[in-house]
Amino acid sequence: MIDFVIPCHPKDFPSLQLCVDGIRNISCANKVFVISYEDPDIEGIVHIDEKKFEKYISREKIRENLERYAPNLLIRTKWIYQQFLKLYSGKVIENLTDSYVLVDSDTIFLRDISFDTEKFYYCRAREYHEQYIHPIKKIFGIEETIGFSTICHHMIFNKKLMDELHENVKSRFDSDSFFDSVLSILDYTQASCMSEWDIYSNYIILNHPKKAENRQLFWEDIPFIPTKNQLEVFKTKYDFVSCHAYKRGIR
Repeated sequence: MIDFVIPCHPKDFPSLQLCVDGIRNISCANKVFVISYEDPDIEGIVHIDEKKFEKYISREKIRENLERYAPNLLIRTKWIYQQFLKLYSGKVIENLTDSYVLVDSDTIFLRDISFDTEKFYYCRAREYHEQYIHPIKKIFGIEETIGFSTICHHMIFNKKLMDELHENVKSRFDSDSFFDSVLSILDYTQASCMSEWDIYSNYIILNHPKKAENRQLFWEDIPFIPTKNQLEVFKTKYDFVSCHAYKRGIR
């Protein structure tokens, strides 16, 4: 059994129930944790207050950097912040299973998808943003990345491997903070200046290739919150769908 973790901003509360319902389609799912300032009041989930992350990360620091280098992109503060919520979930959430699945709150699983706690399953994604590559090279001190994106709105993480990643970066930057180390190398003038999914997948695939396995799922990004009937139709073609708020004109 494996726990699932969903960071969620109030703007995504309309899709959160569907996200939780989708996880319940997965037979190996254990507890479902939702990270948010507000309690979404959904039956069967464990609410984790974002304040618990303040020991490690600071929304204000992100905002200050954006104000300094790209004040026109201040709206991206919360987008960068939620990535660090994911990257620190294993440290903050108590009684989390050793391996756990992070899921975007607008992502709805349609089928029973298996997860092996000894494996790092990843999907190759259609989108590939060059601006995500530069920070990965800087963070890990490498010249070549894996060469493709793994942004598929969910990913299996492992506490031990995530701790190893953090320690690797802190050592390279002679820092006691993974968060500060990453912030120090971001190009804030780029609207999409980092990808938590690609940071983790590059580390695992390059450093633990025997644990990594391409398990290609099928999904679609949609510009609306689907009805039950629409989900039934999507289920015939896809393993999951993601109803992104930005595609619905919400930032």
